Amino acid sequence: MKIAQALRIGFSSLLQTLLIAGCASKSGGHASVSAPSIPIINTPAKTPLHDFRRVQLKGFEFDTNAKGAAKTAALARELDTALLEALQRVLVRVTAVPAGGDFPTAPEGTLQITPRIEKARVVTPSHREWHTWAAGNTDILLRISYRDAKTGELVAEPLFNRKAGAFAATWSNGARDAEVRENLVNDIADYTRANR
Repeated sequence: MKIAQALRIGFSSLLQTLLIAGCASKSGGHASVSAPSIPIINTPAKTPLHDFRRVQLKGFEFDTNAKGAAKTAALARELDTALLEALQRVLVRVTAVPAGGDFPTAPEGTLQITPRIEKARVVTPSHREWHTWAAGNTDILLRISYRDAKTGELVAEPLFNRKAGAFAATWSNGARDAEVRENLVNDIADYTRANR
């Protein structure tokens, strides 16, 4: 009985040491929390966004034929709601437009925003709980297009990427996975605010 307990404690300590080492190693890429996984430098908008009096925000688009489209659809719905709320705090007269269709006819001075999920690998809470670090990383890449409704000119097209490393997400019981979505919405709102 004492030997089994000692082995269990020793194995637990070894596992904790490996998890901490994995989270802190620079080569593994798990040192930062929900950090961009690829270096992205977004250029400023060509036109200040405060020049637009109205904003039409389309729902998130994504490749419906890609592997994991059902998970991506759920992610898109969650991001739709969060981004609409965030941009309503930053811009004036933001209205939602369903994904997949065309923008309605817009009066002059309207900014049209089209968000697209370029890449999404999302680890669900249950998957993280059962498979821990073996479930892998949560990694999401978004492209946001800002267009002038009147001219069709592309005002800006920034990329936003966040990643939660497998070990950090496991150590946080999946909280890092959930923070990826929140941080992406904050990044988009910050970019929009900076370009007002």
